[in-house]
Amino acid sequence: MPAPTEAERFGQLKVLRQGWGFCRRNRSIENCPMTIGKRTFTRGLATHAVSRIAVTLPAPAILFTAAIGRDQNPAISEQRAAIEFLVETDGCECYRSGHIHGGEKAIPIRVPLNGATEFVLHVRGEQNWGHADWAMAQVTLADGKTLWLDEFPFSGVQPDQTPGFPCSFRYGNAESHALLDSWPLTVTSQRLDSERTAHTGTRVDPRTGLQITLRMIQYHDFPAVEWTVYFKNTGRKDTPILEDIQALDTVLHRAAGQEEWTLFRSRGSYCEARDFEPIDQPVGPSERVVLSGKAGRSSGQDLPFMNLKMPEGGVLLGVGWSGQWSATFQRDAGTGLTVRAGMERTHLKLHPGEEIRTPGILLFFWRGEALRAHNLFRRFMLARHTPKQSGRPVTLPVSMGQWGMVATKDHIAKIKLLLKHKVPFEHFWIDAGWYGDCKKMEDWIPQAGTWSFNKKLYPNGLEPLTSLLARHGKRMILWFDPERACDGSQIRRDHPGWLTSLKNTPYFLFDFGNPAARRWITDHIAGMIESQRIDIYRHDSNVDPLEFWRKKDRPDRQGIAEIRHIEGVYTFWDDLRRRFPNLIIDNCSSGGQRLDFEALSRTVPLWRTDWPGHPHYHSDGSQSQTHGLSWWLPVHAIGLRWPGDTYDFHSTVGAGLVGEIPGLEHKAVPAAWLKKHLAIARSIRDYYRGDYYPLTNYSLASDVWLAYQFDRPDLASGVLLAFRRETCPYPVLNVKLRGLRPGAYYRLKFSTKDPDQRHRGSALMNKGIDIRLNQPHASALVVYRRESNPRSSSR
Repeated sequence: MPAPTEAERFGQLKVLRQGWGFCRRNRSIENCPMTIGKRTFTRGLATHAVSRIAVTLPAPAILFTAAIGRDQNPAISEQRAAIEFLVETDGCECYRSGHIHGGEKAIPIRVPLNGATEFVLHVRGEQNWGHADWAMAQVTLADGKTLWLDEFPFSGVQPDQTPGFPCSFRYGNAESHALLDSWPLTVTSQRLDSERTAHTGTRVDPRTGLQITLRMIQYHDFPAVEWTVYFKNTGRKDTPILEDIQALDTVLHRAAGQEEWTLFRSRGSYCEARDFEPIDQPVGPSERVVLSGKAGRSSGQDLPFMNLKMPEGGVLLGVGWSGQWSATFQRDAGTGLTVRAGMERTHLKLHPGEEIRTPGILLFFWRGEALRAHNLFRRFMLARHTPKQSGRPVTLPVSMGQWGMVATKDHIAKIKLLLKHKVPFEHFWIDAGWYGDCKKMEDWIPQAGTWSFNKKLYPNGLEPLTSLLARHGKRMILWFDPERACDGSQIRRDHPGWLTSLKNTPYFLFDFGNPAARRWITDHIAGMIESQRIDIYRHDSNVDPLEFWRKKDRPDRQGIAEIRHIEGVYTFWDDLRRRFPNLIIDNCSSGGQRLDFEALSRTVPLWRTDWPGHPHYHSDGSQSQTHGLSWWLPVHAIGLRWPGDTYDFHSTVGAGLVGEIPGLEHKAVPAAWLKKHLAIARSIRDYYRGDYYPLTNYSLASDVWLAYQFDRPDLASGVLLAFRRETCPYPVLNVKLRGLRPGAYYRLKFSTKDPDQRHRGSALMNKGIDIRLNQPHASALVVYRRESNPRSSSR
């Protein structure tokens, strides 16, 4: 006979609802000693309103006892909140505490259970500051046996219950967990607005003066928390070596007998059709998975967003670092999973007064369906990590453009042609080649570092172009590559000390970590933005910086060049936005190689991958990239490779679009086609910021259909796109839509010659609709809208 499981022997706890964070055993929700009033408890369950914890018992019980109250941890000790504790059996209340505000003594309770084998611990009331403790929680079974609830296994994802900051490091060859408890702790909290609270925890080594500060943002409108760790030398001498800094270091647990962990993630940008390919990766006992950036760019290998999934929920993780991050997922032989994330290499001393920061960490907790969690995460990214204009997330443009190595008169001719045919572009995009002494196509690389106009091509700068565009309500995009300079460039001649070289590398890395260099490049580019009336500053970075940084570091300062460079890039972007509040910064980085949440808070990716410029480009890759990247990000765009090709248009249209790839322009501009399809792009782009539903599996195969849907509940409408690929033998695809109101009616408008259709939401979601494409290499775009007739809506 098999041994009984933990649940059979001890019962089980299942968190049905948690207002914020994780339910914890024997520690407060802030992972510090559980304190009610002035009394500290060593046992119990800590939760956060609004909370429901289902308790399953191994046998009938007669009594539940606990000491209840609002926790008085340092983060909230000065705050007050009205919460109530309830105990429920069979859907009925058998205990209610009345309002508790914080600071009161613990209230002892004795609740008869009358033979129940299940009951619910419920905390309701104000979510803000609603830290609730069920201290000393016990049940007495009918046979007289007493069980501690903190010994029950949890069903689902739970964090490590050990005390301390959720980070780690080694300091003077000692592990941080052996040091931090002896360093004095200061905790403060500040309400930033109705949706955010900032918590700051600081510890200082009394011997060396090393100060560690964890600055955390708790979100009240999303189940999310994020933090950055700072280290500062407050002493008078260099610190001992500080190394292996992990901004996140924690252990997650699952209940015994549950399914294994699955790590859902995506590839980064490789300039391949497979860019952003989603990967579901089980993490079994003793297995180890390591993800990272590549060559110093955050999404060059793995996208720095992951979802640790269990059947009932999980946690989404983001690493905010535009350099060389690393994340390790290590399973033990039991039920634990250690998660560590930070910079790939740190081994450095800090000079007196010197301060450094770590990568940012973002945790987003979820329960229920994983796809719903991803859509909530997309909403979070749009609300909290997308640049704003006039208080709203920026709208990506529908643009037309041209290579920079084109004379002003030729740009004007193209703009006038587009205007003549009423092509509804919003921005004109000038890419590389406008600077220095570029004479031929290849010169865009060796002339990098001379950020002034080629006078032969642009004798009056951009003024003739921006004036023409402004008269017609259009704007300007201009490309720069400020992190790279080549031999013979202006920066190389005038400021060689600001550049780092590598053997056998034909270019230099510009040192954004040098304050003087950063101020110079900021002033120079800001001056061009102002004088040339640039509305979108396109920031490329065609350099793999990691080896430059590591060459620059001394043995006892490993990691400092990377830290200072990335801090400098963030400051540069922030300074530009401060000077020009409506400026949009496009973050290219060789096409989508800096897609982390710190970069995305300041910039947008108008060019998510260099795949459209690849000699083996095919449209199916662009479809699949939308399919993969949209799990994580609501705002990203790319360009048409073949204007005039509707299949390519449907494959590339998104939250923004460039109607022609600069440098690969077609001599004959299909003006009528562009007029029609750029208008479509503008009409549907806002849907891509909504909820995302993949309607088929991800695939790059040519013999399948691929389809996806973007829905805007607030607009009562959305769009779906379906693609019958080149060798697919099937003319019909049935798709079941998601996110609709079952009782409402929807009108569907097809891009094909099919007539409009009208269906009830329940039919669209359950029976679906058939998309017919009689020929392969064909596509359909369907826009749907809920009818406003109240008689057609369900209640």
